Amino acid sequence: MSEGHQGVGQQIVIGVVILVIGSILAAAIIGEGSFAPGILGRHFSGPEGDGDVSDSRQDSEGRPSPVDSASETRIDVSWMDSDLIAHYPFDGTSQDATGSGHDADSRSVTATYDRFRRSNHAYSFDGAPSSVSVPRSSNPLSEEFTLSVWAKHEDTGRPQSIAEAWNSGEGSGVNIFYHPRDDRYYFQMRIGSSNYQLTCPALPLGDWRHLVHVYDGETQIAYLDGLPVGRNRIGKPFKPPRAMFYIGDEATYGDRHFDGSLDDVRVYGRALNAQEVSALAMEGL
Repeated sequence: MSEGHQGVGQQIVIGVVILVIGSILAAAIIGEGSFAPGILGRHFSGPEGDGDVSDSRQDSEGRPSPVDSASETRIDVSWMDSDLIAHYPFDGTSQDATGSGHDADSRSVTATYDRFRRSNHAYSFDGAPSSVSVPRSSNPLSEEFTLSVWAKHEDTGRPQSIAEAWNSGEGSGVNIFYHPRDDRYYFQMRIGSSNYQLTCPALPLGDWRHLVHVYDGETQIAYLDGLPVGRNRIGKPFKPPRAMFYIGDEATYGDRHFDGSLDDVRVYGRALNAQEVSALAMEGL
């Protein structure tokens, strides 16, 4: 065989080896739950997105991939609606879009643009006295839960509550808030006499961020923009607090009012997995 042919043959062999190694690494990453198989490899250049996505993929439980097969350009999360306890899209109202009756009252909030630049599809909070609150009798949290919210900060000069339901006397609570002392988001739970928390760095002002707080009955997990940023093995049952569920406000301190925009608040009655959280972060893209 000539030297030229040998060189080509060696290049082919090296290429095959690289592909095999890449496949093994991708499988290992997906196995850890860090990326969603139905989303992995997709590139988005904007709200409409681009690139090839197969709608025939399934998750680990055999459910369809979170891709709208009709357009193949938008992430669809309606396949999770059976576990959606409450949904506040803030599209001109603070009512629960699921129809389950977990309706909220709003105070001093203003309709604004959402992350897709659609008008009247998010709420602007201007600190005190802006708030959205669900009565204690309609608190949507459960023993296992996923709390998902889109947030855009306009001021980071003071602590601010993003979502909370807390009753210290009962030893039960859940919240997501921002604190300026270390410029971080906090994901807190109270079970009995103990507080458990996860944190992650807050990102620049003026950008929409997807924050998710999950508890599966054993482990607390925090996500930022679809990726896990913390995990805390608690191993204790959680009893939902008999307390009001606040969005952009809180009752524990009384002064941690949110300043910025909030949108698409969802409460699921179970712990979503990593693929499902990734789908939420990319919904509509």
